[in-house]
Amino acid sequence: MPQFLFFYTRYVLIAILTLISIGCVSTEHNTTKIVMVDIPGSNFKLSQTEITFDTYDEYVNSTNRHSPSDAGWGRKYRPVINISWKDIQGFIVWLNITEKPDNPYRLPTEIEWELASSGGLSDTYWWGDRVLINSANCNQSCKDEFSKTSPVASFTPNQYGLYDTSGNVWEWTQTKGLHHNSSVSPMRGGNKLRGAENLYVLKGGSWENDISRIETKSKAMYGENTRHYSFGFRLAQDK
Repeated sequence: MPQFLFFYTRYVLIAILTLISIGCVSTEHNTTKIVMVDIPGSNFKLSQTEITFDTYDEYVNSTNRHSPSDAGWGRKYRPVINISWKDIQGFIVWLNITEKPDNPYRLPTEIEWELASSGGLSDTYWWGDRVLINSANCNQSCKDEFSKTSPVASFTPNQYGLYDTSGNVWEWTQTKGLHHNSSVSPMRGGNKLRGAENLYVLKGGSWENDISRIETKSKAMYGENTRHYSFGFRLAQDK
């Protein structure tokens, strides 16, 4: 091969690999199965389920980014865990470039998340104020069959058709710091509220929390680089 052609080919290859590494080019992308639910009386949609390992791994495989651990519990249709708020921003950029939706994907705000999670009710949980056995994945107080995360949509959806808005994994939001009058309920061993303006809100509680911690109003707050085996997310989108 002539020397100039070798240099040209090498630089083109480097350019292509660079684009792939930042998510601008997808190698073999299969359209992700993210179902968006129109939330009545609002101007936004929310993903029907938490984003799964199956979906998130497409991003990882296409961009060679950090592959979150499943803690040995399984991947596929379980919610992706061990991801930070900052990790999610990279996924969202890639998804919007790859799928080119009419309205870009994003994280929901805390207020949007609560509106959708409530199913239109003002009660403690989307199903009412009473503890309802086997309606969500939390610790022993939920009396469900799971000891860790559960595959998404393992329980009955709320009135809007959203699954797992109570329990399974804490869900990151776009809201920073103390935002409105939700009761602050950090997870076990969590941060103090000092410096809350530098933190992001998570909602919904998780598989390791008591049922009192998966209320619609409950929340935790952590820094943008924090990863944990009870942290996941779902997506929002303007209508």
